[in-house]
Amino acid sequence: MKRNIPTLNASVQFSFVRNTSRSLIAAFIAALIALCPGQTRADTIALSFAPGGPNFITGAGTDTLGWAFSLSAPIFLTQLGFWDNGNDGLIQAHKVTIWDSTGTVIEAQATVPNGMAATLTNGFRYVTLGSSVMLPAGNYVIGAFYNAFGDEAASQASAIGTSSPVTYLGSRAIAGDAFPPSDAFNLSNSYFGPNFQFTSTRSVPDAGSTLGLFFLALVGLFGARRFSSLPAA
Repeated sequence: MKRNIPTLNASVQFSFVRNTSRSLIAAFIAALIALCPGQTRADTIALSFAPGGPNFITGAGTDTLGWAFSLSAPIFLTQLGFWDNGNDGLIQAHKVTIWDSTGTVIEAQATVPNGMAATLTNGFRYVTLGSSVMLPAGNYVIGAFYNAFGDEAASQASAIGTSSPVTYLGSRAIAGDAFPPSDAFNLSNSYFGPNFQFTSTRSVPDAGSTLGLFFLALVGLFGARRFSSLPAA
Protein backbone atom coordinates (compact mmCIF):
# COMPACT_ATOMS: atom_id res chain seq x y z
CA MET A 1 0.00 0.00 0.00
CA LYS A 2 1.34 3.43 -0.90
CA ARG A 3 1.64 5.73 2.09
CA ASN A 4 1.13 9.48 1.88
CA ILE A 5 4.09 11.21 3.61
CA PRO A 6 3.19 14.74 4.78
CA THR A 7 5.45 17.50 3.46
CA LEU A 8 5.80 21.12 4.46
CA ASN A 9 4.34 23.74 2.23
CA ALA A 10 7.11 25.48 0.24
CA SER A 11 6.15 28.89 1.61
CA VAL A 12 6.29 27.53 5.15
CA GLN A 13 9.74 26.07 4.48
CA PHE A 14 10.92 29.42 3.11
CA SER A 15 9.53 31.33 6.08
CA PHE A 16 11.25 28.95 8.51
CA VAL A 17 14.61 29.29 6.73
CA ARG A 18 14.25 33.08 6.52
CA ASN A 19 13.44 33.48 10.22
CA THR A 20 16.26 31.12 11.17
CA SER A 21 18.72 33.10 9.05
CA ARG A 22 17.68 36.32 10.74
CA SER A 23 18.17 34.78 14.18
CA LEU A 24 21.59 33.44 13.26
CA ILE A 25 22.72 36.83 11.91
CA ALA A 26 21.54 38.59 15.07
CA ALA A 27 23.25 36.02 17.30
CA PHE A 28 26.47 36.29 15.29
CA ILE A 29 26.60 40.09 15.63
CA ALA A 30 25.78 39.92 19.35
CA ALA A 31 28.59 37.42 19.91
CA LEU A 32 31.08 39.64 18.10
CA ILE A 33 30.10 42.62 20.25
CA ALA A 34 30.42 40.58 23.44
CA LEU A 35 33.85 39.26 22.49
CA CYS A 36 35.22 42.56 21.23
CA PRO A 37 37.84 43.90 23.69
CA GLY A 38 37.60 47.48 24.88
CA GLN A 39 40.48 49.88 24.81
CA THR A 40 43.03 49.06 27.52
CA ARG A 41 43.03 51.65 30.27
CA ALA A 42 46.46 52.61 31.56
CA ASP A 43 46.15 54.20 35.00
CA THR A 44 48.82 56.69 36.09
CA ILE A 45 50.16 56.84 39.66
CA ALA A 46 49.91 60.38 41.01
CA LEU A 47 52.93 60.51 43.35
CA SER A 48 56.14 58.68 44.18
CA PHE A 49 58.75 59.45 46.83
CA ALA A 50 62.17 58.46 48.13
CA PRO A 51 62.29 57.78 51.90
CA GLY A 52 64.14 60.32 54.01
CA GLY A 53 63.55 60.67 57.74
CA PRO A 54 62.01 58.22 60.20
CA ASN A 55 58.44 57.09 59.57
CA PHE A 56 55.61 58.87 61.35
CA ILE A 57 53.65 56.67 63.77
CA THR A 58 50.30 57.69 65.25
CA GLY A 59 50.36 57.37 69.03
CA ALA A 60 47.45 56.76 71.37
CA GLY A 61 45.16 59.07 69.42
CA THR A 62 43.96 59.11 65.82
CA ASP A 63 45.12 61.30 62.93
CA THR A 64 44.30 62.22 59.36
CA LEU A 65 47.49 62.47 57.33
CA GLY A 66 48.16 63.30 53.70
CA TRP A 67 49.18 65.98 51.25
CA ALA A 68 47.85 68.78 49.10
CA PHE A 69 48.10 68.90 45.32
CA SER A 70 47.02 70.89 42.33
CA LEU A 71 45.82 69.85 38.87
CA SER A 72 46.70 71.92 35.83
CA ALA A 73 44.18 69.97 33.74
CA PRO A 74 41.17 67.72 34.45
CA ILE A 75 41.71 64.04 35.29
CA PHE A 76 39.52 61.00 35.86
CA LEU A 77 40.23 59.51 39.28
CA THR A 78 40.19 55.68 39.12
CA GLN A 79 41.89 54.28 42.25
CA LEU A 80 42.68 55.29 45.82
CA GLY A 81 45.61 53.76 47.67
CA PHE A 82 47.60 53.54 50.89
CA TRP A 83 51.34 53.02 51.49
CA ASP A 84 52.30 49.51 52.62
CA ASN A 85 55.64 49.89 54.38
CA GLY A 86 57.54 46.65 53.68
CA ASN A 87 54.94 45.39 51.16
CA ASP A 88 53.81 42.84 53.76
CA GLY A 89 50.20 43.88 54.25
CA LEU A 90 48.42 46.59 56.22
CA ILE A 91 47.84 46.33 59.98
CA GLN A 92 44.53 48.18 59.74
CA ALA A 93 42.02 49.28 57.13
CA HIS A 94 42.30 52.95 56.13
CA LYS A 95 39.71 55.38 54.82
CA VAL A 96 41.22 57.50 52.04
CA THR A 97 39.51 60.74 51.03
CA ILE A 98 40.06 63.48 48.46
CA TRP A 99 38.57 66.88 49.30
CA ASP A 100 38.44 70.17 47.47
CA SER A 101 40.91 72.77 48.76
CA THR A 102 38.51 74.03 51.46
CA GLY A 103 37.38 70.64 52.71
CA THR A 104 33.71 71.43 52.05
CA VAL A 105 33.34 68.88 49.26
CA ILE A 106 34.36 65.21 49.37
CA GLU A 107 35.37 64.44 45.79
CA ALA A 108 36.06 60.73 46.33
CA GLN A 109 36.39 58.26 49.19
CA ALA A 110 37.21 54.57 49.61
CA THR A 111 38.52 52.20 52.26
CA VAL A 112 41.71 50.24 51.64
CA PRO A 113 41.32 46.95 53.57
CA ASN A 114 43.82 45.58 56.05
CA GLY A 115 46.09 42.69 55.11
CA MET A 116 47.14 42.00 51.54
CA ALA A 117 43.75 41.99 49.80
CA ALA A 118 44.20 45.28 47.95
CA THR A 119 46.37 45.39 44.82
CA LEU A 120 50.00 46.28 45.51
CA THR A 121 51.54 48.70 43.00
CA ASN A 122 54.86 50.46 43.60
CA GLY A 123 54.58 50.15 47.36
CA PHE A 124 50.94 51.27 47.65
CA ARG A 125 47.84 49.10 47.99
CA TYR A 126 44.98 50.31 45.80
CA VAL A 127 41.24 49.81 45.54
CA THR A 128 39.37 50.64 42.34
CA LEU A 129 36.48 53.09 42.51
CA GLY A 130 33.08 51.89 41.35
CA SER A 131 33.20 54.50 38.58
CA SER A 132 35.81 57.09 37.66
CA VAL A 133 35.47 60.55 39.22
CA MET A 134 36.27 63.62 37.16
CA LEU A 135 38.41 66.20 38.98
CA PRO A 136 38.60 69.59 37.25
CA ALA A 137 41.79 71.64 37.28
CA GLY A 138 42.26 73.16 40.74
CA ASN A 139 43.58 72.49 44.25
CA TYR A 140 42.81 69.43 46.38
CA VAL A 141 43.82 67.55 49.53
CA ILE A 142 44.16 63.78 49.91
CA GLY A 143 44.19 62.27 53.38
CA ALA A 144 44.05 58.90 55.11
CA PHE A 145 42.63 58.14 58.53
CA TYR A 146 45.06 56.48 60.96
CA ASN A 147 43.97 54.60 64.06
CA ALA A 148 46.17 54.47 67.16
CA PHE A 149 49.39 52.44 66.98
CA GLY A 150 48.74 51.24 63.43
CA ASP A 151 50.42 51.59 60.07
CA GLU A 152 53.19 54.12 59.53
CA ALA A 153 53.39 57.10 57.20
CA ALA A 154 56.61 58.05 55.44
CA SER A 155 57.98 61.43 56.53
CA GLN A 156 60.61 63.94 55.40
CA ALA A 157 61.04 62.38 51.96
CA SER A 158 64.33 63.13 50.24
CA ALA A 159 62.67 63.33 46.82
CA ILE A 160 59.07 63.62 45.59
CA GLY A 161 57.85 63.06 42.04
CA THR A 162 54.41 63.58 40.52
CA SER A 163 52.82 62.69 37.20
CA SER A 164 51.48 65.49 34.98
CA PRO A 165 49.12 67.28 35.54
CA VAL A 166 49.62 66.70 39.30
CA THR A 167 51.79 69.07 41.38
CA TYR A 168 52.67 68.40 45.04
CA LEU A 169 51.80 71.33 47.34
CA GLY A 170 52.92 70.15 50.77
CA SER A 171 52.10 68.12 53.89
CA ARG A 172 48.68 68.06 55.55
CA ALA A 173 47.89 66.65 59.01
CA ILE A 174 45.32 67.01 61.77
CA ALA A 175 44.41 65.08 64.90
CA GLY A 176 41.24 62.99 64.62
CA ASP A 177 39.07 62.07 61.66
CA ALA A 178 38.73 65.41 59.88
CA PHE A 179 39.81 67.51 56.91
CA PRO A 180 43.44 68.64 57.35
CA PRO A 181 43.64 72.30 56.23
CA SER A 182 47.34 72.59 57.18
CA ASP A 183 50.21 70.61 58.67
CA ALA A 184 49.44 70.46 62.39
CA PHE A 185 52.65 68.54 63.16
CA ASN A 186 55.04 70.67 61.07
CA LEU A 187 56.79 67.93 59.10
CA SER A 188 57.59 69.03 55.57
CA ASN A 189 57.48 66.54 52.69
CA SER A 190 55.68 64.01 54.87
CA TYR A 191 52.67 61.75 55.48
CA PHE A 192 52.98 59.53 52.42
CA GLY A 193 50.26 57.19 53.29
CA PRO A 194 47.51 58.04 50.81
CA ASN A 195 47.88 58.09 47.02
CA PHE A 196 45.74 57.81 43.90
CA GLN A 197 45.74 56.73 40.27
CA PHE A 198 44.04 58.42 37.34
CA THR A 199 43.55 58.60 33.59
CA SER A 200 43.35 61.64 31.34
CA THR A 201 40.22 60.36 29.59
CA ARG A 202 37.39 57.94 30.28
CA SER A 203 37.69 54.42 28.85
CA VAL A 204 36.04 54.10 25.43
CA PRO A 205 35.55 51.11 23.10
CA ASP A 206 38.42 50.42 20.71
CA ALA A 207 37.84 52.46 17.53
CA GLY A 208 38.97 49.75 15.12
CA SER A 209 36.76 47.09 16.69
CA THR A 210 33.79 49.45 16.74
CA LEU A 211 34.11 50.24 13.03
CA GLY A 212 34.49 46.54 12.21
CA LEU A 213 31.36 45.65 14.14
CA PHE A 214 29.43 48.49 12.51
CA PHE A 215 30.41 47.17 9.05
CA LEU A 216 29.40 43.62 9.98
CA ALA A 217 26.08 44.88 11.32
CA LEU A 218 25.38 46.70 8.05
CA VAL A 219 26.25 43.59 6.03
CA GLY A 220 24.03 41.45 8.24
CA LEU A 221 21.13 43.90 8.03
CA PHE A 222 21.45 44.18 4.24
CA GLY A 223 21.55 40.41 3.91
CA ALA A 224 18.50 39.93 6.10
CA ARG A 225 16.50 42.57 4.20
CA ARG A 226 17.56 41.11 0.82
CA PHE A 227 16.65 37.60 1.91
CA SER A 228 13.30 38.61 3.35
CA SER A 229 12.35 40.41 0.13
CA LEU A 230 12.64 37.26 -1.96
CA PRO A 231 9.25 35.81 -3.02
CA ALA A 232 8.15 32.59 -1.40
CA ALA A 233 8.29 29.51 -3.63
